[in-house]
Amino acid sequence: MLWFVFTTPVCNLNCRYCGGTIPEEVMPHEIRYTVEELRDFLKKDPERDIAFYGGEPLLKTEFIEKVMEEIPARHYFLQTNGILLHLLRPSILKRMDTILISLDGDERLTDLHRGRGVYRSALKNAELIRKKASRGI
Repeated sequence: MLWFVFTTPVCNLNCRYCGGTIPEEVMPHEIRYTVEELRDFLKKDPERDIAFYGGEPLLKTEFIEKVMEEIPARHYFLQTNGILLHLLRPSILKRMDTILISLDGDERLTDLHRGRGVYRSALKNAELIRKKASRGI
């Protein structure tokens, strides 16, 4: 089964259509369970896949890395706006099966909705992680 691990409702962008971070009173900004509790819960599913999702999940990079170190899964996925991809270590990147970078379209449209420079930053980081995650590193 595919399990979505919602790392945070906080986002580093303030997109026109989304509004950015979900307020604390709607959803807690900090995770209220331990990785050990998550591991114990997920061990009921021996064929688990884990997808990291948020707000912007890479605002909780340390949590993602700890989950990947302590909870085995068949596949790991990440949904991100791409701005913080440079924070992931090569050893973690190599274990990600899929990284989805959300864009709204071309540079003009993405930057219109998400902010100036977001499109180029996401593409720059996509190229960077390709190099960092290559099997030769």
